[in-house]
Amino acid sequence: LVGRLLFILAAFTVLYSYAMFRGGFVSWLLFYSFLPFLFYAILVFFYPLNFFKAERIIDKKVYENGDSLTFEIKLTRRLLFPISYLMIEDCLPESLTANQCKVMVFTFFRKSLSRKFTIGQLPRGEHVFKEVKLTTSDFLGFIKKDYTIQVNNKIVVYPKVSKVNLSA
Repeated sequence: LVGRLLFILAAFTVLYSYAMFRGGFVSWLLFYSFLPFLFYAILVFFYPLNFFKAERIIDKKVYENGDSLTFEIKLTRRLLFPISYLMIEDCLPESLTANQCKVMVFTFFRKSLSRKFTIGQLPRGEHVFKEVKLTTSDFLGFIKKDYTIQVNNKIVVYPKVSKVNLSA
């Protein structure tokens, strides 16, 4: 990550020196047009993703085999900063690896957001949800940041209950 910051500073230095030595309209246009992107990349580098707090809301704790699970992930943050995009990935337990809960959200200045996920055909057993992973980047992809939030939830999936007719 520090190497990428050095790359951004080197790109700034190269563009500035090109504009200074070459001169003219085109070189200064190139410098000033990339300046906001480089400045934003530096701000993303220093923005701490641990300002995000996550909460997973599951309606029930007990399900039957074959039911579908719908849950909601709510994110809130303390410091407003224009994040261009945020990838929210719910790291599912190994017993539910056939499903993937990942979504891209354009947050910009929103202080809180929520997304609903659905997992169909739950297998039997106990399923423990442990973490939510957040990924963001600057506009050009120079700086990429990941942050994992521990959010523990547990559901139990029992076998399907069938009624037995005892009358002969």
